[in-house]
Amino acid sequence: SVPKITFIEEEDLSDYLDFSLDSGPRLPLFLAGHSFGGQVVLNFLAEHPGRFQAAVASSPNLEIALTMPKWQEWLGKKAASLLPGMKLKNLTHPDKLSHDPEVVAAFKRDPLVSDYVTIGIGRALVKNLETIAQQARRIQTPLLMLHGLEDVYCSPEGTKRFYRELQLE
Repeated sequence: SVPKITFIEEEDLSDYLDFSLDSGPRLPLFLAGHSFGGQVVLNFLAEHPGRFQAAVASSPNLEIALTMPKWQEWLGKKAASLLPGMKLKNLTHPDKLSHDPEVVAAFKRDPLVSDYVTIGIGRALVKNLETIAQQARRIQTPLLMLHGLEDVYCSPEGTKRFYRELQLE
């Protein structure tokens, strides 16, 4: 059976990177992440300069585009410290992820996709959104940022604002 991977933090990425460097040849390293993974990539680049040759952040979650139901937002804030493992139905609709029906079908079949998000993950994501804009000026790694203009989950405007804050040459 395929394990459910629900959350990867910067520490996990750092540990994996250290393992990879210790067990294989020294090759140029590149980092890429999409959506929440793009958020992880940007945080990692800011906190660990010089570890990668270049990076890509595709539709990074820098600003949430959809509106969360007020009851869910209230419950998340109240229960975050008491019940971080409590699951709430996520707001992702597969048909809004891509115009390509094959991509949507593959997403629906993917055993690693969960219909739920834990309050703890939601809390960490929102907390990170409050500080991530300040990280932009710390990134020194060459970076390609991409964002689809019809993204209904991660705001393209958030990506544009973050990009303008980068101090790359």
